[in-house]
Amino acid sequence: MPQVLSLSFLRIFLPVWCVTYLIASTAHTQSVLYELHKLDVNITLGDNIQTTLYDIYGLLPAYGSGIALALLLGFGFTGLVTAGFTRRRFLLPVAGMIALLTLLLSLQPIMGITLIAGARSGTGLFAQCMAGFCGGCLFWYLCARQVPTKG
Repeated sequence: MPQVLSLSFLRIFLPVWCVTYLIASTAHTQSVLYELHKLDVNITLGDNIQTTLYDIYGLLPAYGSGIALALLLGFGFTGLVTAGFTRRRFLLPVAGMIALLTLLLSLQPIMGITLIAGARSGTGLFAQCMAGFCGGCLFWYLCARQVPTKG
């Protein structure tokens, strides 16, 4: 039975993580490219797409694993704190948002700089948090769709 539960969780968590990571990575890239554009750097559509795809691939080991851990902790903590309440899933988007905010803010004092350049501005940090919010919304939706199996 635990294997079924873990497989069930992975079926929900993997798409949530992918969506969250793709939004966060793309928001990071677009934020950096926007700042370069403000400095009159000419960025073609092709450069934009190529840079976005490169960042999605390049940030995956570090930022992708950080996002996975942050979401696991955020959703897990939310589940533990609200275990006695029947209508708790609405907190999952907030948990996803806070998970990414915590990840980004905790890295700054440890490393001395904001590693995700796209999160150095208020707007960029907000975009990263919205990636977590979107992931939490998808997690909520997928959890609600899950039908318990009898057996």
